[in-house]
Amino acid sequence: MKITLSLLVFFYNFNLFAETKSNSESNNLIPRFVSLKSSKANLRVGPSTDYPIILQYIYPTMPLKVIQEYDKWGKIIDFENNEGWIFVNLLSNNRYGVIISLNKDFVDIYKKPNGRIFGQIGRGNVIKLNKCLNNWCKVKIDNYKGWVESKYIWGVLKNEAF
Repeated sequence: MKITLSLLVFFYNFNLFAETKSNSESNNLIPRFVSLKSSKANLRVGPSTDYPIILQYIYPTMPLKVIQEYDKWGKIIDFENNEGWIFVNLLSNNRYGVIISLNKDFVDIYKKPNGRIFGQIGRGNVIKLNKCLNNWCKVKIDNYKGWVESKYIWGVLKNEAF
């Protein structure tokens, strides 16, 4: 019984480690957010060009969440919960996010965290993430820069700072 329990604890701990680190050659953290480099990228059912295409992304800088890696492929989820495999050479470490909100069509943008509101950004807009700390992100959209609460951004892990 003790041996079975010990093995169970060992495999449970191993799986926890596997969920926070990549098991690929890249040694990148899993999960992590990336963005598309290209204006055309195919999302596939499996990690090879032999698998059927689920959909094609046509928006460069689209933020994606990498949840698994295999060889030169990343399994991703997008902000609409589409899930599949994409060739990693089509991905960039540049950080972007999508404005999300369940209750409203716009979220406030501030001059500084907890500062004065100077505008709003509409739900669904893709924004450049310059930095995030203390649940706030400095963002850029077109020629505008400001701070948005990270809870309104898909593309940032909870309490992530960079």
